[in-house]
Amino acid sequence: MNWILLTLAAAGIEAISNVFDRFFLKNDTKQPDSLLGIWGVFALIMFCTPALISQTVSLDSTVILFGLLAGAIYILAMHFYYQAIARAEVTRIVPILSLGPMIIVVGASLFFQEAHTILQFIGIGIILLGMTIEAFDNISHKFIARQAIIFMSLAAILFATKNLLAKGLSLESSNPLNVLFWVGWGVFIFSLPYLFKHRKEVFRARQKLQVNFCLAAALAASCTMLYTSATLIGPAGLVAFLHRIEIFFVFIIAQVIDYRHPKLLKEKFNKKAFWQKLIGVLLIFIGSFFLM
Repeated sequence: MNWILLTLAAAGIEAISNVFDRFFLKNDTKQPDSLLGIWGVFALIMFCTPALISQTVSLDSTVILFGLLAGAIYILAMHFYYQAIARAEVTRIVPILSLGPMIIVVGASLFFQEAHTILQFIGIGIILLGMTIEAFDNISHKFIARQAIIFMSLAAILFATKNLLAKGLSLESSNPLNVLFWVGWGVFIFSLPYLFKHRKEVFRARQKLQVNFCLAAALAASCTMLYTSATLIGPAGLVAFLHRIEIFFVFIIAQVIDYRHPKLLKEKFNKKAFWQKLIGVLLIFIGSFFLM
């Protein structure tokens, strides 16, 4: 599977994951970090299995060290992501992740000699405008929770840092699967404190809640593996741009749910807000195009 298919698959699954995370955190648990421990277990399984099957695991100390570091950064990014999702409408908060592609494009041009033009700066400005439009609630005439914005911005920065680190590792290692293997171990190791802290909520929950825990973790781990794989084998800037189609998917899924079943996400459908969000999404995607 090439990097384009991997990126599109990651975008689709991540959109479903974003919406499901919002549902889960608003209805089933008040502890966002309780998801991190289970997510670490699924990440370990999904990241490590391909390398074990293909027998491509190596003990290169550089790859091990930086793979573990990437895993630690990813856990911290997911911590801020879950905190943000729990505090704001998914259609307004997820677009802030568009900070990530801007960081990746600049970083890729600096460290991996990928293209860097004046159009990219124009794209950055358009993305920031789209994010501002998304974050402003035209119903209450104020921006969404400042804490949510800060948390998601930190998550975007950390996600981008992890992807640049993984890209650098793929250039140092002859096999991307080996990089994924050690990133998976890093995610798992640094998720253990969260798993221990929230063990009672996770393992003593009713069966339906345990199923939702596993589903949320599996979705997060799946899109993580697909997107990281795309970053390893494809041009970082193009992968970052193409992955922005995720916000379209989030917008469509969440708006349909809000219109038909507003209690699921604890968000109300509003026609005026619908058009505002659509304009913000379009601006972000246009700006992302200029980052290519």
